[in-house]
Amino acid sequence: MERKTKLFSAAIKQVQALPPERQNAIAKVILAELREEPNPATARFQQLIKTKYTKGLTSEEVAEMKSLEASFYASDEAFYRPILDRVERKIASQKS
Repeated sequence: MERKTKLFSAAIKQVQALPPERQNAIAKVILAELREEPNPATARFQQLIKTKYTKGLTSEEVAEMKSLEASFYASDEAFYRPILDRVERKIASQKS
């Protein structure tokens, strides 16, 4: 998993160097791929949510769920931060 994260981070850096229209095109491709590829972490998280509301979680499962949530937030940040930065710069330039 760590290797994939490093590769993903490297890819994001390369995409950030491209013009905005190319970034948007690449983002569409990435999102399409992600929708088609099953994510074991997402499946496990869904399983933990179901268990939480049907049987309750053990302390180990609570820790696992928190860890999964943290990794989701980190992935979201890596993916969305360049987009949000670009939007913020655009808004700031329009205010000037």
